[in-house]
Order: sequence, then C-alpha cells, then structure tokens
Amino acid sequence: MSGTSVKKQRNRGQVAASYIAKVAMLSALSFVLYLLKFPLPFIFPPWLELHFSDFGAVIAGFALGPIAGCAVAVIRVILKLLIMGTSTGFIGELGDIIIGLSFVLPASLIYKYNRTKKGAVIGLITGGAASVLGAVISNRFLLIPFYGNLMGMDALVGAMRGLFPNIAADTFYNYYLWISVVPFNVIRVTVIIIVSLITYKHISRLFGKF
Repeated sequence: MSGTSVKKQRNRGQVAASYIAKVAMLSALSFVLYLLKFPLPFIFPPWLELHFSDFGAVIAGFALGPIAGCAVAVIRVILKLLIMGTSTGFIGELGDIIIGLSFVLPASLIYKYNRTKKGAVIGLITGGAASVLGAVISNRFLLIPFYGNLMGMDALVGAMRGLFPNIAADTFYNYYLWISVVPFNVIRVTVIIIVSLITYKHISRLFGKF
C-alpha cells in the first residue's frame, strides 16, 4: 500500500471520527434540552410540555447535513428511553421523533441546496410549519387515541374544561388541536427558529475548526 493511500485512509478516518464526535455533542445537547420540559398550564393543557430539543437537531442538519440532523432527532429520544424509560408505552416518544424529523428534514434539505441566510430562513420556516403539522397529526392519531384508551375521553375532556368551559367530547379535537396544539407548537418552533438563526453560523464556524 502506498504512502498516499495510507494518508487518504487516515484522513477519511479522521473526518469520520470528527463527524461522529460532532453528532454525539449535538445529540447530548438535544438530550439535555429534551429533559428540560415545562408546561404552560394556565394557557394550554398540562400534558403539553414545552421543550426546545429540536434546536440541536436543526443545528446538526445545517452544520453536518440532513442525515446528521435526523440522527440527532432520534438519538435524543433513544437516550431518554435508555435512561428514564417511558410512561406512554413509547407512543409519546414516537410522536416526538415524528415532530422532530418533520422539522429538521425539510429545514436541512432546503439549506443543503441553498446555503445562504435566505436559504436558512426558508428552510427553518418550512421545517417549523411541517413540525406544527406533524404535531397535529401525532396528537390526532397517536397521542390522544392512546391517552383516550388509557384514561377515557371523559377524563381528557374534564382536564381541559378549566381552560375551555364549553368543551365536550364531540368538540374535543376542535378545541385541543386548533386552540392548543397549533399555538403551543407555533411558540415552540418560533423560539427554535430565532435561536437557530442567531447561532447556527457561529456553531458551524466552531465545528469547522476540528
């Protein structure tokens, strides 16, 4: 084997090791942000907990590419399951993966082919909108059916009656999806978009140094 071939293999190994290290760091950041959940009980149902862990996945997608971003969105959930387990029969975690991938995949794909500030803005807004839609779909077809079977829909309706006195079983989704899930997730993605736009270039330059 020639010296050039050995050098190329060594360089490829260094690039791969650097890539894995960066994904691991952003996964750790995303995991920590994933644990820092908090409700807004006077505005939204108490089981809707706000967190900004998609930030780490978005930065990974912008700095390292869509595959890295999607990997971070999944790894943070796997870490949570390994350390803390699940209280939702894995349904809540599946919903978080869907919502996270809905954000990072379109955002990072758009930015990959238009690596400008405008591309970043378009990607983030598109990803944010897709993530809100993913949250609506996840709640409608995964989370609420699961909790409805577990607790009974009457219990869910009762839990929301303090916020919406006129809510009933037949109007539950009208109140929950459009007055709770949508604005709640708009707040979530707006914060992530703003912070990502402020920081992604700085983080990318930092990553470029190693």
